Amino acid sequence: MELGVPRQHRLLIPRTLWIAWHQGLQTAPDLVQACIQRWAALNPAWSVRVVTYDDWSHWLPAAALQRYSTLPELKPAHQADWLRLQLLLHHGGVWADATVLCRQPLDAWLPERCDEGFFAFANPGPDRLLSNWFLASSPDHPLMQHWSKRYEQLLRYPRPKWCKPLQKPLRRWLKHRLKHSPHAARIWCHPLTHRLSAHLPYFGQHYCFTEILRTQPPLRALWRAVPTLSAGPCHWLQFHADEGGAGNAAAPLRKPTVAQAPVFKLNRRVNTPNQAGVRAELKRNHGGV
Repeated sequence: MELGVPRQHRLLIPRTLWIAWHQGLQTAPDLVQACIQRWAALNPAWSVRVVTYDDWSHWLPAAALQRYSTLPELKPAHQADWLRLQLLLHHGGVWADATVLCRQPLDAWLPERCDEGFFAFANPGPDRLLSNWFLASSPDHPLMQHWSKRYEQLLRYPRPKWCKPLQKPLRRWLKHRLKHSPHAARIWCHPLTHRLSAHLPYFGQHYCFTEILRTQPPLRALWRAVPTLSAGPCHWLQFHADEGGAGNAAAPLRKPTVAQAPVFKLNRRVNTPNQAGVRAELKRNHGGV
């Protein structure tokens, strides 16, 4: 026990921050490098580990790597999804996407939200219970055990090869019908769906989380015990900041919920017009890009 710290504020996860840039940090865009530098600057007591393709074997057990080698070929987004769950399952700590910008030290806000040994920002959309771009977990947490297993099951569903000309319109129809639908998880995770469509949804990992909660009440109770912190304000700068120029770059910070967001989820297209506010936020603290 940490002396002098109330139980509800003790950090129950390792002080390890996992970030992946598979080609190596030297190839990362300036925005990604600035985000990683910000994490290190604001969290000196944490170990910041940037994982590349070359060092998966250093961090993951042989059994996990063997299972990965038998998976179907995956897109980079799904590779990263598999990796984040495995790292947290086996080591614990925090996973942050490379384009998550730290605004407050982790020790200033995370411990009080990790009494259950698990945290994720909640309700990014009507079809998802949580965001996976920032996850905190103790090693071998029950949610991670069941979530990682269910996600691998989804990845292993056979992808049909029948009638390829129909696959594209079928995929478009499913994506249109299920976009923002509260039934998306149940349908996308159903084996019958994958007998008909070869499409692996971008939010498949999110849907697997919803499914393990739907089918297992003890896991649902664990998630309900996690303090709720909405993902919405963390996306504000990404979606709304200063589309017209640098003059309004501070506008989102005048909204209390946005101003209090401990992180911002960005994207790496820093040169698009709506990223002027991102540049201003980076310059506000610890330099810019």
